[in-house]
Amino acid sequence: DEVIFRIEITHLHHIDPNERFMMVNWMENVRCKRSLTFETLFLAVNLMDRVLQGQNVSLIRFHTVGKACLFMAAKFEELRGKKQFRLQHLASTGKVIESPEANDILTEELWICSTLQHQFMVPTAFHFLCQYLQASVNNSSAMVQLACFLSERMLHEFDMLRFLPSITAATIVRTCRKTFQMQPFWSPALAMCTQYEEMALEECATVLRGIVAAPLHPESTVFKKYSRTNRHEVALLVVIV
Repeated sequence: DEVIFRIEITHLHHIDPNERFMMVNWMENVRCKRSLTFETLFLAVNLMDRVLQGQNVSLIRFHTVGKACLFMAAKFEELRGKKQFRLQHLASTGKVIESPEANDILTEELWICSTLQHQFMVPTAFHFLCQYLQASVNNSSAMVQLACFLSERMLHEFDMLRFLPSITAATIVRTCRKTFQMQPFWSPALAMCTQYEEMALEECATVLRGIVAAPLHPESTVFKKYSRTNRHEVALLVVIV
């Protein structure tokens, strides 16, 4: 249940938002390079945020925890006959990961299991986004790409942690419909599917509006990926929230 496993942003006060951004960006780089699923990325970030709530960790350990979370998420989500995601794929250099670092990652994996009491699988914003896009009929390919871009971009943003994943996903779908002028912006079918009236999305929309109006981080992998023609250059669109 998303309410039970919601992230308490006040318990992450010790995490530098920029360092968190760079960790998520690194995860996204690995996801793209190794053709991992969106589900793996979103679960990895969720595991990281949940395990770090109230836990004071050093910057070096924070990076190792992030790697362990991605490794664990891949174990759950990469089960579709693809080449197995292995520990050496986490090496920053692309070479075989060194034994001391591998041991550190495995040690953190045990700590994560204990800290989360083996409660790993949770609904993420991506799960809700897939459901809500089905309820938003007649979606163009460009709109789906924009929804994916916004969901990945919001995954990096510390301020979005205050909202439930379902609220974030619903707000993204409405934003996409507004950007592509799909009337009505919030249809009865979406209200029924999400169980949210349009007014319930306004607080999240306000935060999202501020984020999309701000300059993108220069190291943003998501921006580079969604600026390509095969993704309809949706990162270059003027987004209407």
